[in-house]
Amino acid sequence: MLLRKAYAMLCKTEEWITSLGIWFLSLLLIVNVFAREMGESLYFAEEVGIFLIIVITFLGLGYAVRQAKHIRMAAITDMIPTKAAKAMAFASALMNSLTMLFLVYLATLYMCEVRSHRQITPALAVPYWVFLISIPVGFLLAGVQYALTFARNVSEKEIWASFEKLDEYAEDP
Repeated sequence: MLLRKAYAMLCKTEEWITSLGIWFLSLLLIVNVFAREMGESLYFAEEVGIFLIIVITFLGLGYAVRQAKHIRMAAITDMIPTKAAKAMAFASALMNSLTMLFLVYLATLYMCEVRSHRQITPALAVPYWVFLISIPVGFLLAGVQYALTFARNVSEKEIWASFEKLDEYAEDP
């Protein structure tokens, strides 16, 4: 029960952060266009825009996996028997989860390396590494989603494209 509530809260948080990031990025760019037309650009617009793109991209990764909006091998799985497709779903979810967790490790190393340089952004004077926090977090959320997909495929007969979504293309040829 507690795990379900935590999962639901995480899902809503991902959705809100991604939605607000897209909304704020759009607003920032529109306001900056008008400001440039009046002769003064917002000095921080580029840095904040880059930060928002990083956040939207990497925190949106877990959301995309949960909604099964990632690339799948439907052309192949449609042509093979259900048992083979189920085995591919196992392998795919497991390998993707392990890959995402390895990318968490690499992204964390990179973030620590950037942090050790003690560089700050020119306009906002924010340490560069702060912009990178969402990268390992996003990979971790995606890795957890793929692990949940793997667990769902192990525990149930149907083929699941994500923890929440059945593979709508799964049929026996």
